[in-house]
Amino acid sequence: MLEVTEIALTGGIFENQNDYIRESKIISAEGRCNIVIYSTVNLIRAKGDVVFLKLSVIGKEGDRSSLTLSKFDVNDQPAAGGLSINDRFSQSIAFLVNHRPVAESGTLTTNEDTEASGRLTATDNDSDMLNFRIV
Repeated sequence: MLEVTEIALTGGIFENQNDYIRESKIISAEGRCNIVIYSTVNLIRAKGDVVFLKLSVIGKEGDRSSLTLSKFDVNDQPAAGGLSINDRFSQSIAFLVNHRPVAESGTLTTNEDTEASGRLTATDNDSDMLNFRIV
């Protein structure tokens, strides 16, 4: 499950437009987030990112959640738009809460200034590539 924790204009086409007002309402119980952006003075003509959402994962391992752009209007008219992650656009994006990798226990003992070698193994239910860092 996802929860919208922040809605920001910083980094988008409205970042330095001080006469734009953002109204947002996060309705967690209904799983909705309504965002309205309007000008108090001037209109601008622009193309680019409009708003940025910060999401927190509040689910358990294996839970699925989706984010859908159900309506996007400009000047009260339907407009083309979408959600973007890693430069890929879509009207709906599904998320899966990843399982934690499981490392097998083991012991490696050596004397000071003596080289040692061993094997570190782990499994991942989601088939993600695992990287190890020994500290």
